Amino acid sequence: MADTEPLEQADPSEHDEPAEDATPEAAASEPTPPTPADGGTDDEPHPVPLIEVRLFAAAAAALGTDLAEAPGRTVAEVIAALSARTDAEGARVLGRSSVLVNAVACRDHDRRVFPGDRLDVLPPFAGG
Repeated sequence: MADTEPLEQADPSEHDEPAEDATPEAAASEPTPPTPADGGTDDEPHPVPLIEVRLFAAAAAALGTDLAEAPGRTVAEVIAALSARTDAEGARVLGRSSVLVNAVACRDHDRRVFPGDRLDVLPPFAGG
């Protein structure tokens, strides 16, 4: 039996227990990075969505259409992108307009918007 080589000693830490992250329970409990939808930070990379915008009255006249798409992560960014497509008077109209996000009034222009959202831009009517 001189021909046989001794068996290598295995590192006991390799075989005692599986690594913590190897179990399904551990994988399920690992935190996932936050996304913009659940309050992720602005420094996380994510593409700027194109948001569908319906324009009414003077806002539609300023842009020459009643339906547009504009890039933006917030209501303010979408309005700014639309304002860049028109003259100073059109930008003034857009800036004074009421905005609905998915048919709900939105006064907070810092509100995040996401793909699939729709903005309605309603300028002041009857001198209001």
